[in-house]
Amino acid sequence: MWTGIDIGNYTIKVVQLKRSISGPWQLNGVARISRTIKFGDESNGGDRSAKRLSKILQSLPAGRSKCVLGVSGREVNLRVTKVPPLSQAGKLKKLMEFEVMQIAGKSGGDVYSDYCLLNVPTRGYPELPVLVGLAKNSLVNARIDSLKKAGGGLAEVTPNALALFQVLRANPMVNLAETIVLLDIGHENTEVVIQKDGHLLFARNITSGGKAFTEALAEQLKVEFEQAELLKIKEGVITASWDRDNQISLALISATSQLQSVVETSVSFARNTLKMDELTVDRILLSGGGARIKGLDNYLHSVLNKPVEFLQPFKNINMSLVDPATAQRLTEMPSDMTVALGLAMTPAAGDEEVISFLPPEAKKKKYFRRRVVPLIAAAVLLVLALVVVTSKASAVRKQEAEVLARLEQDGKQVGRTNRQFKDELAGKEKTMARYQLLRTELEAGTFYYQVLRSIQKLLPRGVWVSELALGQRYSQPNSFETFYEKRVVVIRGYLEDSDEATIRRFRKFVADLDNQSSYQGKATLKKLNNVAEDSTRGKKTFEVIIK
Repeated sequence: MWTGIDIGNYTIKVVQLKRSISGPWQLNGVARISRTIKFGDESNGGDRSAKRLSKILQSLPAGRSKCVLGVSGREVNLRVTKVPPLSQAGKLKKLMEFEVMQIAGKSGGDVYSDYCLLNVPTRGYPELPVLVGLAKNSLVNARIDSLKKAGGGLAEVTPNALALFQVLRANPMVNLAETIVLLDIGHENTEVVIQKDGHLLFARNITSGGKAFTEALAEQLKVEFEQAELLKIKEGVITASWDRDNQISLALISATSQLQSVVETSVSFARNTLKMDELTVDRILLSGGGARIKGLDNYLHSVLNKPVEFLQPFKNINMSLVDPATAQRLTEMPSDMTVALGLAMTPAAGDEEVISFLPPEAKKKKYFRRRVVPLIAAAVLLVLALVVVTSKASAVRKQEAEVLARLEQDGKQVGRTNRQFKDELAGKEKTMARYQLLRTELEAGTFYYQVLRSIQKLLPRGVWVSELALGQRYSQPNSFETFYEKRVVVIRGYLEDSDEATIRRFRKFVADLDNQSSYQGKATLKKLNNVAEDSTRGKKTFEVIIK
């Protein structure tokens, strides 16, 4: 929240603004109050100014927030000088400190001084144009003293003209690519600002304002100053035609010629100083209470041959927090609150765009707040960030260590499980081997029994079985098997007779044994017909092998 305070000759005008990070300016409060003393009596009436200022600050919603004081008039001087271009900011600062000291010494008396660069980003100058500001200590100290007595917090003291530049740059009706001349006409002072491409080209303050119109009327009509002021407000109209019967218009036109000269000389000075031969004015904007004379804009348009409009300073300001009547008054043109508005905007500008008339101690505090404090805060944030990052890294490392330990434990468990599996597999293989051995033995017995049953069923008449033996044979049928085990049944016997019929019955017996389907998948029946004469017994014997 920032509060701009414009202390004029007869009124104190205050605007209080706040701004979101990315949003528009928000008008928090606005107030004005008449002064009981004139500008020249400020040193004698400081207490009364403080009381007035305290009253107006108390009327604002945010109270005595950070305040920016504006200064103008005879005790403030703005001038343009040139310095050699330096690549290092530190060297430029030292050079400018010496230059400002030289200018301040030539001005005589105790002054506060500062500078800002002009239009540097858009042109390559052989010498850098610099705007130097000087303000009498007595004026600045009196304003600061009144603010302190009013309980306000001091943030900045700056020329009114530079505050107006902040309004121009933030106003949507201003095309920054144009060359704009702004005239803010107060009662006794006129501020002149020229901008182009969003940069300040020129600024000055003239000790002549709306009072010049009143004095011209008083002299032309031979009336008192107060009466001439009333005539200016109620009947004052400037017409482009020289109507000799309209004495009021003639008097006002004579005073307007001073404004015409101010615009022309300011543009000419900027053109010559900045070496911008192509510099031409696109528009002229008016603001300030002294610009409320009817017809002033049209007359200046006719004599300067340039578009002349009234600035709407609150056009881009969010006024939802103030009452509708106040918001309506602020949209009336031209507004005498423009300077106060620009002062409230000043803290948002960069240091290189502001001329500061703060006393040395206050400047050191400001520098500490705006430069050192952010650095300290950044360092603290960096340390905190490092702590957080280190803590997170430590936590992650701890978590990774725990995961690694679990993985190692799981790996050991997998190893144990693998060994158990291998042991189980080996045991299973042993069991299967025993099972196969047992099965082989059992199969041999079953096979023997099946052969015996077949013999009982098929044995023909005249064929006798004297021996039935069970044995084993081993062979390797192919290279993929280590061995192949076969069961063998040997049938031995003899034929009761050697006639042809008995032999046929014997051969049929062997063939029937060979064709038994119950052997399929268990054993292959191979017949061995070995029938011979037994000389000792006189009978033919045989041996049949079933395998």
